[in-house]
Amino acid sequence: MFYGGKNNEIKKVRRKFEEESILFVDFTETMTGDTYEEQLIKTKEINTEEHNYYGILAFGEIEKINPITKRLSLFK
Repeated sequence: MFYGGKNNEIKKVRRKFEEESILFVDFTETMTGDTYEEQLIKTKEINTEEHNYYGILAFGEIEKINPITKRLSLFK
């Protein structure tokens, strides 16, 4: 499921996913515009906490994910 929210909310969820070993993919500002090669370079150059997050995609048991993402918007 893909979730969106405020940057700081997504960062908190991202940290919790890491703690709980929940698989996820995040979508950041550096992943927009330019070529995919330039996006990769920009993304690698920025520390995780400095990213501007747009959304996060989670993979796993819904019973584990829902309590963590309850403040985020769900996009189906």
